[in-house]
Amino acid sequence: MDAQDNNTHDRMCLLCGAGFFSDEVNAGSCKTCTEGTYQASSNQTKGSPCPSGFYQTSTGQSQCIAWTECAEGQAVEQNGTTLSDVERMN
Repeated sequence: MDAQDNNTHDRMCLLCGAGFFSDEVNAGSCKTCTEGTYQASSNQTKGSPCPSGFYQTSTGQSQCIAWTECAEGQAVEQNGTTLSDVERMN
């Protein structure tokens, strides 16, 4: 066997699952979606920001959480963001 044969390896490509992504060719690992982002599908190249009305405080998530709705008799003290729920006035 020559040196060229020793350097040849079969490569196994793994899909990045929901909550993870890879934005590089031949990446050594998948990247984790950060707070405020999510990825619902596998085999993706980026995390998506939570849409308006939703937030996510954890990493590696496949969905965002809906903002709390203020019931009648309550008011929003501070609007939510992609990183936080709304704050309600009591």
